[in-house]
Amino acid sequence: MADFRQVAPEPSSPERRSSGRSGGGGDDRLCAALRSGRFVLRASVLCYGWFVVAMAYYGLSLNAASLAPGDAFLNFLLVALVEAPGYLLSYFTMEKCGRR
Repeated sequence: MADFRQVAPEPSSPERRSSGRSGGGGDDRLCAALRSGRFVLRASVLCYGWFVVAMAYYGLSLNAASLAPGDAFLNFLLVALVEAPGYLLSYFTMEKCGRR
């Protein structure tokens, strides 16, 4: 199918036709991104940051009973009450700003 500039499309290679995949060039873009050192570095830093934040969150949540001396249930309730404004703030921020 020709694009709006009235240019005929290039014929696809025999390898791509024989693979039975539909779509155009998704594998090529993925390979090009993975060959980029900048992309791999950013993806690695992002994954590492996500892992560290998730482990810190779960560590604090699981250790909520021993954060302060006293009743373990009260400590857990206090931790849950501290999280509630964060959830509300993130909800309203996403509604206002979007995911951009």
